Amino acid sequence: MVEAEQRKETEQRRRLGLLVRATQAGFYQWDRGSEVVTYSGRLKEMLGYPPDADTSGWPPFPEFVHPEDREERYELFRAGARDRSVKNGVRRHAAGDFRMLHANGGTIWVHSEGLFIHDENGVPQRYIASLLDVTERYRQEENLRRSHNQIEVQAQQLRDQNAALRDAMRVREEVE
Repeated sequence: MVEAEQRKETEQRRRLGLLVRATQAGFYQWDRGSEVVTYSGRLKEMLGYPPDADTSGWPPFPEFVHPEDREERYELFRAGARDRSVKNGVRRHAAGDFRMLHANGGTIWVHSEGLFIHDENGVPQRYIASLLDVTERYRQEENLRRSHNQIEVQAQQLRDQNAALRDAMRVREEVE
């Protein structure tokens, strides 16, 4: 009976591992008691580091958030960490997109979904978040905006040219 349960648990872990790999998401976890942050291999790769990089000397997680996004994201985290509304349970954290600093000096856009895990007193003891690299989506949106702006400029140029042609035709008709 115990062996069957162990096989079932092993199979569930294998499936979970496959699911996590399929999502291409990176994960990190913060534990209140130790103040330790654990980074998944995929998250390290997203940030431009080897998946087996030693993170023991890394700065706190907010230091990886782009300076222009850092205060907002950190305040959302602090507000969530102060929330005592859930006793012995799990509470979703505010999801959102923000930029993170890449090892090469660039930035990546990520979409983050997180959970606070509360103890019997409502104190969050753990925070777990998944981060999905959405940089390509932001690049495509920027390219679309640029194309739209170029089309608007070209449309205005055509309107101006048409107006000039109408004026020229009117002058020609008046001369004739």
